Formats: sequence, structure tokens, C-alpha cells
Amino acid sequence: LIVTAGPEGRAIFALDCSTGEEVWKAEANSLGNVWGTPIIVPGPEGRTDIVIGAPYEVWGLNAETGRLSWYCEAVPEDSYSSSVVLSEGLIYGISGRQGGSFAIRAGGTGEITETHTAWTGRDRNRYSTPVVVNGRLYHISSNIVACLNAQTGEEIYRERLSGAPESSSRGFSRGGNYTSPVVVGDHLFYVSDQGETYVLKLGDQFEQVAVNRVTENSETFAATPAIDQGAILIRSDRAVYCIESK
Repeated sequence: LIVTAGPEGRAIFALDCSTGEEVWKAEANSLGNVWGTPIIVPGPEGRTDIVIGAPYEVWGLNAETGRLSWYCEAVPEDSYSSSVVLSEGLIYGISGRQGGSFAIRAGGTGEITETHTAWTGRDRNRYSTPVVVNGRLYHISSNIVACLNAQTGEEIYRERLSGAPESSSRGFSRGGNYTSPVVVGDHLFYVSDQGETYVLKLGDQFEQVAVNRVTENSETFAATPAIDQGAILIRSDRAVYCIESK
């Protein structure tokens, strides 16, 4: 069990699932500005890496020991709030107030910026984690949805969600959208901070299929929706909603 306790302890812990005992602890001062969840990435020669975005860099830690296997320069920011994602051997991330996006080839040892960086860009997505599907990277920030070519980083489209407010001053929305999009079949589902639920068609053309308001109450939505057996679970700061298809 891998636990990120960056703001709390400036460390990443590995715990034994059977006993809860600490297996290893990786400490770094910069982990105090890390809020993302690490991912598991296969490495060379049977090695498994724990990969996480950090200030200015992306790190790959040896899953057995917690020691740094590799690092790569990434976004020019002193904090990293979203999670990286893995697809077809590439590690993707978008974060930063000023903007910063990247794709890194998995694997390697030591400093791999020059050898393993596939592409970099200036997309901005401070909290929300992107998704990669069918060779396309989708991310949503400030109610703007962008679709990129996952192999090259080139922009395919960038559009404002129809029916989305220009801005909001409530709750978490002052710092940007916290929720992340999820893929269901050939559609993308996304919940805004005010509770609008958007359904987008996957593809190279922007196509918004539907938008629905979860509630008319004054609530803040900062959690990514979950999908289970035909139902979508949506949580606000006041309630949990379960919406099923008829």
C-alpha cells in the first residue's frame, strides 16, 4: 500500500497490506507541495516504479525500496496538485498556475530529461487529472475542454463547455476545477464545481451530448464522479447523489 503524505509529513510511505507496518519511507522537502496520487509503472528488467509529479520534476521511485530510480524535468512550478497518467508506455501530466504539460517515456535510470521526454507544452490544468483514450489526451480546466494528440502534444480542439458559467466565486472554484473527467464507453463525463454534469462524445470533433444540473442547492462539487453498474455517483460538500439510467 503506497500512501502519499506530502503536506502532512513530506514523505511517501509503503505499508505492508497484511500488518500495516512500514516497509519504506521516502522523504523530501518538496513533497510538502505535492497533492497528487502516485501511479504504478513497469520499469526495465522487471523493476516496478512508483511515479508521481513533484515541483519542477516527475519522479520514479523503486517500488521495493522507495529509492529514486529516475527523475525528469517537467512543469516550472513549485507545487504539483494533479496526478500523472500512463498510456501505451508514456507518462502524461498537466499542472501549474502558469501552465505546463508533458509526455515522458516510461523507464530509464537517473536523469532522463534529454533521453525520455516525448513532448512538452503549455496547457494549464492546476488540479484536474487528464485522461488518455484512443490516442487522445483530454483535460478540462475553468470549463474549457481541450483535446490533444497524445503522441505529439498537438492541439486538436479547445472549446468552452456549453451552459458553463464564465466564472464562480463559491468554494473551491476560486482556485480552479478540482474534479477530473472519466471515460464511459465512447463518452467523457465531467462534473463542474457547481454541479453541472457534462457528457461529451470522444473524438476529434468537439461534441457536447448533454448537460444536466445535479441540484439547485448551493453546493460545491470537488470530487471526481464514480461509475458503477450503470450508475454515476456524484459527491458534493453536502450530499452524495446516485443517478441511474432508466
